[in-house]
Amino acid sequence: MSKLKLEVENVGIFANKEIFEFDKGLNVVKAPNATGKTSLINALELFTMDDPDLKNKGFLMNLFTGAHDTIEISLTNQNIDWNKRFRRAGNDLYSFEGNVSLEAGNKAQLTSFATPDNDLINQILRGKPIRTFIENISDSNLFDVITSSLDKMKKNYLRQHQIFRDDLTQLEMTQDRLLKSRNEIAELEKELETVPQVDETDALADQQMRNKYHEKIGEKRAIDDKLRKKKGNFDSLEDQIKALAEQIKTKQELVDEIKADYPLIEKEIEKVVKSTNNTNQELKALETENTKCQAAIKSANDNWVKIKRHGDLAPGGTQCYACGKTLSLKDLQDWQRKNEKASSDLGNKIVQKTREIEDLGRKKTELEKSQRQLSIVETDLRKTTSTLQNRELDKNKLRTEIAELEQEQTKYEAEIEKLFQFSEKATFETWQKREKLINNIEILKQRTISDEENIEALRGKTKDADALTKRIRFIEGLISHLAIRKDELIDSVCKRFERRANEIYEELQFKDFKDIELKTDGRISITRIKAGKIIDKWPFEALSTSERITLALIVLVAAKEEFVPTFPFFVIDEVITSYDPSRFEIIKNYIKDVTEYVIVTGLSDMAEEGIQIVSES
Repeated sequence: MSKLKLEVENVGIFANKEIFEFDKGLNVVKAPNATGKTSLINALELFTMDDPDLKNKGFLMNLFTGAHDTIEISLTNQNIDWNKRFRRAGNDLYSFEGNVSLEAGNKAQLTSFATPDNDLINQILRGKPIRTFIENISDSNLFDVITSSLDKMKKNYLRQHQIFRDDLTQLEMTQDRLLKSRNEIAELEKELETVPQVDETDALADQQMRNKYHEKIGEKRAIDDKLRKKKGNFDSLEDQIKALAEQIKTKQELVDEIKADYPLIEKEIEKVVKSTNNTNQELKALETENTKCQAAIKSANDNWVKIKRHGDLAPGGTQCYACGKTLSLKDLQDWQRKNEKASSDLGNKIVQKTREIEDLGRKKTELEKSQRQLSIVETDLRKTTSTLQNRELDKNKLRTEIAELEQEQTKYEAEIEKLFQFSEKATFETWQKREKLINNIEILKQRTISDEENIEALRGKTKDADALTKRIRFIEGLISHLAIRKDELIDSVCKRFERRANEIYEELQFKDFKDIELKTDGRISITRIKAGKIIDKWPFEALSTSERITLALIVLVAAKEEFVPTFPFFVIDEVITSYDPSRFEIIKNYIKDVTEYVIVTGLSDMAEEGIQIVSES
């Protein structure tokens, strides 16, 4: 028979090296409370923990260890040679030496340790969905971590893209208008070709009138040129003003959105900083209190060591080596256990406070990031508002200048018309038509120049928009793909659990449940046979504690068989206090047939201290 030998040093209550041996099959570990059953299980669990799992696990190390002491554990038989060493750093452990590398990793911890802390057992006992367990065992929770990061990235990109959006709209509109202007120019030039030129030599009676015409037409041309440029600029300016007004509206919405996410960001940051400081103070107070507890435990341990070296306790007690008072064995045990429990509770609170501080730190970082985004957008909003105001002033100025030039243009047109009064009416109308066509063509040309300049500026402002759009679309596609893959993975895992759990239930020849159905939301639906009748969707709340433990152990074993079939042991730790002995006996026998080493802990009714391991192979 291949024995599994476990060597443990500095784990929990084990300050010295302890050796335990397990036979293949079922091993019952019996001991009074506070004598090492939990420490033994913790030592086995340490083999399943990767470095990230060791965070806040410093309490697993014996409290009396020095700064240079280490946890040392090994597990050996003819097939297994695992060993690991750990050091403590603050509240954390870290492994620094060892040859064990389990593919199972934390999946073995989830599936092979039926302890009071097991998530699956707790969820089923409380009648809660086991979705969290499914996500952890299938690693599908990693999809949520990635998706959450992608969602934040997408939101930031969308906020950046909103700034581009109005410029992109203006760019598109300006490009459309430019194309339309060029088409209109082409049509007007084509029409101009059909209108004959007027020969002023024939149209005007004498040289004096012709000289006067050349003088007036030259002055009019200068005014026309100025007017065309200003009208072209005015039209372009009007479009810019409309676009700027839209930008201001969008940017104001963006400011409102960020403020809605984090109202009064500065005060929120101050609040988080204050909470962090308060939590740090609470943490320090807990650490101080824990140090006192550890000192008390060390004092108790010192008494044990000195009593052991210098003599046993007398029936009435012996003198405490710390304070000189009479101390009985029971007093010493009670004092040590009281402080160990207090230290354990304080350790859990310290872990909780440390996590709170980490969460507050992440919240502060997020708030500061939003604060920076808000500052950028508000600055941009102010600049855009200022630009709009300047454009409005330019527009009003141009309107006045255009009105003045139009008056001059009308005056010259009237004077030129007088010069043509002795010509045929058709001649002047032809001249007038050509002038109008030329004028409209030049206005449009000037407008195209302004639009081309505006397009060039907008292209510079939006040059990164296409790349940003591609990033957003890529992220959206990735999020969608991850959601589909997660659903597929969860569905696959649920079907595997469901199938194997039903097979195990049938192999155990239990008769109460006809079918166990595991839904993708983690809810368990039971079809059962009661008094010879098949009842669909039996209320989970109606299951007895014994039935729930049965179900929990069956699902746990199914998970182990499906995900970590080669992991060599399965631990059941005092989960069976109120359990049906006959059912548990059947399940124990099943587990020992599918797992090499089964370890069951229980409370010993013997007064003496120490751990006894009884093989029931």
